[in-house]
Order: sequence, then C-alpha cells, then structure tokens
Amino acid sequence: MKIRLVLFLNCFALLFLVSACHQHSEEYKKLEKASGIHNEAVKVENAIRADLEKLIQQKNSTNVQGKDLTEEELQFVRKVEAVETSYQFFTENLVEVPGFDHDHHHHDHSHDHDHSHDHGAQLKITADDMILVQQEFLDSIGSIQQRIQTLLK
Repeated sequence: MKIRLVLFLNCFALLFLVSACHQHSEEYKKLEKASGIHNEAVKVENAIRADLEKLIQQKNSTNVQGKDLTEEELQFVRKVEAVETSYQFFTENLVEVPGFDHDHHHHDHSHDHDHSHDHGAQLKITADDMILVQQEFLDSIGSIQQRIQTLLK
C-alpha cells in the first residue's frame, strides 16, 4: 500500500513538474519574442541617430539668434524640435525585457563598460503584455524615423 502511495505521489510530482516546465517554456518563448521586437526597435534607433543629428545641425544653422525666420523656417525648426522631443521620450522610456541581453548604442561610453547599471524602466507585466509594450516602442521609433525622413527631403 505504501509503495502505491509513493508511486502515485511520484507520478503526481512528475506531472506537476512537466506542466510547470511547459508553462515556463511558453513564457520564455513569449519573452524571447518581446526581446526580438525590442532589439528591432534598438536597431531602428541606431539607424536614425545620424540623420537626427543632421536635422539638429540644420535646425541650429537655421535658427540663429537675431535672425528673422521665414514661416517655412519656423515650421522646420518646430518640427525638428518635436522629433527631438519624441526621440528623447523614446530613449528615456524604452522598457527592457527582463532576462535578455540588450544591444544598445551607448552615448559617450566605451564599448567595454559595465552593463550592470540601469538601462530603462523595468515593468513587472505578463509576457503577453511585454510583447505589446515592445511593439508600441517599435511602432513609435518607426514613426520617428518616418518624420525624420520626411524632414530630410
């Protein structure tokens, strides 16, 4: 009788572990997907940085103190400042995917620095919600990229 009870408990424990591992595996796959979306957003950010700097230089050369700007020049300056604000918001609020390495371009850092410091907000949300959050950030940086391209034309 004791042997049957022990076998039953072992089988129950094994089923519980298999179930828990499967759930963990599904969660990991979702976080892995969120991490891929996050990395894509970072790639777009890195790709637009030079163009944004070019726009800022154009804005600064247009917006010289004491110079009367035309309406077209004023609109250009305002649009570039709006893109700068959006970009700054993106970089300050980009959420990391917990447990995944990141490949960010760090301003004014050498590449071989300590990665243990904070890199953005950390949210305690479900893996499904993390996918949605990362997609929002990818869409946001995509929109910023389109605005930059439009201004560069």
